[in-house]
Amino acid sequence: PIVLGASLPLSGDNAAEGRAMRGALELMMETTNEDGGIGGRPLEIRFKDDQNNPDIARSVAAEFGKSPEVLAVIGHQFSGVALAASEVYAQYQLPHISPSASNPKVTQSSPWSFSMNYQDDIQGENMAVYLQYVLNAKNVLVIHSDDAYGTGLLESFSNKARRLGLGLVGTHAYSEESKFGPDFVANVLQVNPDVTPDAVVIFAHTVDGGKLVRQLRAGDFDGPIMGPDSFAKEEFITGLMGDSDNVYVSSPFLYELSSLMTKQFAAHYREKYLEKYQVEPTVWGAFCYDAARMIIASLEATTADRTAIRNGLLAYDGPSASYSGITGKLYFDENGAMRRSIVVSYIDDSHFKPAFTQLRRVTEAHVLNNIRSRVDDGEVIIADKTPYYLTRVVYTGLDFYRINSVGVAGQNFDVEFFMWFRWKGEIDVQNIDFLNGIYGIEDKSEVLREDRSGEIQYICYKIKGTYLTPYDVRLFPFDTQHLPITMSHKSKDANQIMLVLDEKNLSHAALEEIYPEEWDYVGREDYSGTRALSSTFGDPSYTGGDSDVEFSIYQTNIIIKRILFPYLVTLFLPFFIMVVVSLFMFLIPNSQFDARVSLVMTSLLSILVFHLSQEEAWPNVGYLVSADEYFMSAYILTFTLILESIIANWLVIRNRQALANKLDFGVAVTVVPTAFIVFSYITYTSLY
Repeated sequence: PIVLGASLPLSGDNAAEGRAMRGALELMMETTNEDGGIGGRPLEIRFKDDQNNPDIARSVAAEFGKSPEVLAVIGHQFSGVALAASEVYAQYQLPHISPSASNPKVTQSSPWSFSMNYQDDIQGENMAVYLQYVLNAKNVLVIHSDDAYGTGLLESFSNKARRLGLGLVGTHAYSEESKFGPDFVANVLQVNPDVTPDAVVIFAHTVDGGKLVRQLRAGDFDGPIMGPDSFAKEEFITGLMGDSDNVYVSSPFLYELSSLMTKQFAAHYREKYLEKYQVEPTVWGAFCYDAARMIIASLEATTADRTAIRNGLLAYDGPSASYSGITGKLYFDENGAMRRSIVVSYIDDSHFKPAFTQLRRVTEAHVLNNIRSRVDDGEVIIADKTPYYLTRVVYTGLDFYRINSVGVAGQNFDVEFFMWFRWKGEIDVQNIDFLNGIYGIEDKSEVLREDRSGEIQYICYKIKGTYLTPYDVRLFPFDTQHLPITMSHKSKDANQIMLVLDEKNLSHAALEEIYPEEWDYVGREDYSGTRALSSTFGDPSYTGGDSDVEFSIYQTNIIIKRILFPYLVTLFLPFFIMVVVSLFMFLIPNSQFDARVSLVMTSLLSILVFHLSQEEAWPNVGYLVSADEYFMSAYILTFTLILESIIANWLVIRNRQALANKLDFGVAVTVVPTAFIVFSYITYTSLY
């Protein structure tokens, strides 16, 4: 087997996260082996419990390093733990990828260590820019843990804040040994009574972060509170005990802001994960999954040894040389740290949701060369000589009212629905349009409700429209159809506007009115993400980029299933009567050749005419549908019966009646059950 190691916190305070990461890796291993392994060799992952303890991590790293069959290691959750183990991996020249380490020293100290996370200096700097330019803070109070994680983030944040002119009211540390008492925050808030902080930044671990937020709210601080990626866990939301208003969390990934390909793959991954482990996969679990897939991709491209894997990982060094994982396009910087866009989320209904404004560093050369026009248009800001996209998030939703026409033959459908947007700032939402719309004289749109008086703006439309979709009728008449409505902004790409599913406000009530009345409503699927478009529209700002132009897409699918009962009466009943009649041939003596052939030929012609008459109402497609398979099987059956009759008659003419009778019997006991099996198989595969 191909052997990888995994060092995770499988016991102790962080065991739940460790088990989630182990589950993701086990799922990846099973999927890989089901697909034939790696070059025909099975994948094996050996799990060790490091308990998030640096000493144990060093011991585990040495154990993996001394095992020559272990080609790479995934794991070590915290930066301090990964840093302790990295020197051991360097000693044994063993590639190691941490899913979550964010301290720059982890990858800078060893050429054999990588991280799937961004680095603390990038995160700290981004948080400072976000506070000043998005949350409009002028004076900030910082509370941090007195360890490598807290002090590392503090250093990068403070340096950036000073360069930006963002005021620091104070920085206050607490240690793991002393912790902080109930009066800690109250004392901190009174240190500088002359300056009231506009916002508070907390650099701490998950549980401590929840306690600090609660103390801040108890101390009557109602301003924005911002925390790092250690807060991007369900445990943090639970620890808030309801004090989640105006709390922002910086994190490396949210499914809502990923690509459509990522969303579709993740949906399948999540379904299998939930089925096996009965819990939601975490972000760090997804990072472990991607880390293992990147190692496997390196193995498939090179020989199976440690140096080749390391070199294979180093080859992922830019957008044009990236790995397409379930968490996006993945590539490392020169030190082995993952390049990721930082996502800022807020908490709504006990879930992390993308904040209405995101910051993304501008890296495309063609945009940098035309940066002034972007700044003038308000699409880019320049903070400390670094340009950032001001990416606006628009929450989008659809509720369906009625389907007026399911036009399978015309490859379209006519539907009426309610559509709404929620956003902040100046956004021309009227230019968010339908990519698969067919505009006709009967289409119409009207504003139903609108509220632009508050910080969060809202508009709702009632729309009637016709939309194009390529119906897949291979299983007709057992088919289920997905009717998509796809939206995107006409001119602004994903760096400017991101459409995000407003899942909280969607209605999942059954759609009662569907015309023509041959369909049942099954449900709906909604997702948002980015999709690369092949056209640059001749716009100079899009040409010459390092990667495809990606636009944010929102898509909803109405799922309908064809009602089968009418087809049982109008299609299958007469069809099977004709098939059974053709089998009556065996009841006619083989000496009566004319009668036998006439019966089968009449059945064949009847089936053929019936087939042609039915196809007039079927969609014109370039492939066979399930109904065609029934008829094709019937043609083969009747041809076999005609051929058998001719051979039997030939035997009778030559006075070989006994052999003709045996032929009749043999064909009868073969053809009848075979026909039953074939028709049953077609039905089963069409239904399931």
